[in-house]
Amino acid sequence: SSAISLMPALRGLSEGASSSFTVFNPEKQSMETVDQLITKVSGAPGPNDAVWKARNKLGAAVVNSWLNRKGLTVLEKALEGSLITVLEDESLARDFLNKKAQQKDLILDLSLVKSPKPILKPAGTRSLSAVIKGVDPSLFPEDHRQKITTSGSDMAPGSFKLDVVVENRADFGSKKKVRTLPNPDIRQDFDRERDLASTLSIQSDNPVIVKQASSIVSPQDPDFERVVKLVNWTSDNIRKSMRDSFTALEVLQTMEGECQSHAGLYTAMARSLKIPTRIVTGLVYSDGLGFLYHAWAESYVDGWLSVDPTLKQTPSDATHIKIANNVDGSSSNAVLQMVGKLKIESIDYH
Repeated sequence: SSAISLMPALRGLSEGASSSFTVFNPEKQSMETVDQLITKVSGAPGPNDAVWKARNKLGAAVVNSWLNRKGLTVLEKALEGSLITVLEDESLARDFLNKKAQQKDLILDLSLVKSPKPILKPAGTRSLSAVIKGVDPSLFPEDHRQKITTSGSDMAPGSFKLDVVVENRADFGSKKKVRTLPNPDIRQDFDRERDLASTLSIQSDNPVIVKQASSIVSPQDPDFERVVKLVNWTSDNIRKSMRDSFTALEVLQTMEGECQSHAGLYTAMARSLKIPTRIVTGLVYSDGLGFLYHAWAESYVDGWLSVDPTLKQTPSDATHIKIANNVDGSSSNAVLQMVGKLKIESIDYH
């Protein structure tokens, strides 16, 4: 995907030139189509002598790039202008980092969703209610934990209410294979073949993954107990770092990674034990900051159970606001449509 910006120069710069080509998306571990349209900048050259504009559409994401006469990308805008990248002289870039960006996390500024009030002991929350604005409510899924309300006397125009309720552990702790759960929605959206599949990034049939998972649990453990043990082991043994890993096996080899790495390895091990599991993308409250984008997982144990193998939670606390599960590649697109726009107007929790 890093070659997208090279294509205009390689294929020739001309007004109205359009092309489609496929690139490998390492995050999704799949091929995706890019539609690219070239137009000439009208009037005087733009920033950094930009004379060409390239519109790149990749799925639901659109990135606009401006190029100079040599075809070098000098400016890019994504997330509808919320994320801007400019080609800088090295000395100017270093000056910015050394002076203007000291003690300031630019990525955190973009991704942080501020809470109107602090949440005390978030790991102990059992329910959460938030009034949200700035994004389309349809971006948030509804399931047994999460409900959306789009009308009410306490909501301003353009806002909606999101409620999250944590699962009851007692509903999953039985050794029985089949149980009658109090909430029928807990069984929705279940595809055993899909949620047990071994993929390029979730290698649940790899012998190393299988051996590791089997060493953590006991053969007589019911599925719920296996989930608890896998969650706890992943949180306790995989060092929390900003290292990016594209496969579960890589996480197990390096024994470190960020939340996506923890979720990916846990998912692979759970699937290797025939427990249907999927990765979830969303927001979670971080002490002293607010809500940050995060990844965790859901395992099917007589119904979907939200777990966090990074924060060592079974089930996940109520500050886990789900945006998407990574079963159809929609999670990245949903997050991209929210970054920099989502605002929480009010919040209540118990």
